[in-house]
Amino acid sequence: MSAGLVSVVALSEAAARRYIPTPGELCVSITDEEREAALRPGWAEVLRLHFYDMGDEYVGRGYDADLFGERHARAIYDLILRHPEAHTVVVHCHAGLCRSPAVAWAVKETFGLRVSIGEAGAWGARNARVYRIMLETARRMLASRSMERAS
Repeated sequence: MSAGLVSVVALSEAAARRYIPTPGELCVSITDEEREAALRPGWAEVLRLHFYDMGDEYVGRGYDADLFGERHARAIYDLILRHPEAHTVVVHCHAGLCRSPAVAWAVKETFGLRVSIGEAGAWGARNARVYRIMLETARRMLASRSMERAS
């Protein structure tokens, strides 16, 4: 789907603030609230998303607007597809433990990329809701593109 993409990196917000981007790098900046992480200039594009590190157990309990959903996943995939020249996607969340690894791992599986995690920790803590919705959305988007090409 994206010819130039080679790797995806998951970082904490602190590490992302220190990160010096090179040409051809995209950033998915995930924060809890509508605030912007102070990132260095030089990204091909920065996508800023706001959602909490919550799972499916919060659905229907008044938190739905704060949960990761298909609109977030589509925005991430649309970012990548808008930049066929991009070689790296850097994803960060506050601690770099749950949301960013979930997004990074799903992007890795969707595009067949190398993946690395920053100083934050293990992949095992990734947010299961974010990971599942990312993969489901990728499948739907790929199926839709296949249907469009067939007609």
